[in-house]
Amino acid sequence: MLPMSGNAQCNPNATTKYLCLGIEPNIGASFGNKGMRMNNYALDLYLGIQGRLNIVGSVEQTYNYYKMDDVKTYFSNTGLAGGLAYQFVKNAKSHWQMKAKMGSTIGHADWKNTFYDVSVSFVPQIGKSSSNGSLSLGYRYAHSRTEDIGHHNFIYFALGFGL
Repeated sequence: MLPMSGNAQCNPNATTKYLCLGIEPNIGASFGNKGMRMNNYALDLYLGIQGRLNIVGSVEQTYNYYKMDDVKTYFSNTGLAGGLAYQFVKNAKSHWQMKAKMGSTIGHADWKNTFYDVSVSFVPQIGKSSSNGSLSLGYRYAHSRTEDIGHHNFIYFALGFGL
């Protein structure tokens, strides 16, 4: 049995264990750091076995806006990431979730980097449907692999919608 639900929310009263799948598109924006800001569009796939822990896979499109010496430019990157999500507060109307993932840019990225990401999300239940929204606050460290672009730290907000 594979029920679809945002953030892989399994039925806590079920007597048998089953896989739960969740899909969450989300958008995020960061505060500036050393002349760079990040806008992120991601599609997260959650896979969980009944309980609070989920495995997360993510594909992301990131645009980094950069200003150096009064010259503005941007870098476009596609990245893949993987990690874990844990629902540390959970009730019938909402839950709080912590997510940790790491990933890397792929293909011919303008700015090649490896990133490490930690976020906390508030996920309210919307009515009786299995869909829900999410509001996240996160931190991302981007370890640059491109010459002349340093490593960056980002604090960001993200909005998501679990399907």
